[in-house]
Amino acid sequence: MKTLTIQNSNLQTKLNGLAEVAYQQIATYKNQPLPNISLQRLRELMKDTNPAKEVDNCLDYAYRDFSKEWKDRKKTLLGSFNLETNTTNWYYDEILVQPPEWGWSSWNCNSGKPKNFIRFIHNAGVGFTNWVEGGKWSYIPDNTGWTVIAGTMDGDQWLSDRNRSAKPRFVLEVAIPSYNSSEWNKALEIVENA
Repeated sequence: MKTLTIQNSNLQTKLNGLAEVAYQQIATYKNQPLPNISLQRLRELMKDTNPAKEVDNCLDYAYRDFSKEWKDRKKTLLGSFNLETNTTNWYYDEILVQPPEWGWSSWNCNSGKPKNFIRFIHNAGVGFTNWVEGGKWSYIPDNTGWTVIAGTMDGDQWLSDRNRSAKPRFVLEVAIPSYNSSEWNKALEIVENA
């Protein structure tokens, strides 16, 4: 897992547009279920031979199109990843809006569907991502604005998120099957090059 800095202004413009439209979407947030992303909970989940992602309180818009503008913006961003890396294997694994203060994404290991991913997180306040790999825990705090995390998940890595900000938190994850390593590396270059 690594963190990236967006240097590509065209990409940042597309991401800003998606986040803006998502934040404008009228939504009723629920604080339930309460966040449970403790390391103790992770140890319990790791004992499960077929772990499933638990219910959290995020709104996932990856496969929802609430307006033509939203649908077009999603299609444009994903299309640019496909075009620039010469493949059509990119997909949205999740596009989340996390509620203010109590928003969270449950522990997930992507068991059964290995992937390389790039996770774009927009937050105006405090939030963080937990990452566990090889028995080591990493805490990745949100930047004000965009935080970008990239990595591989094949069932042995675990990730969870938390929003502590007074405003919603936007998380967009593009992913590609793990066998598309060269295309993933090309996408990482695109993110970090102007």
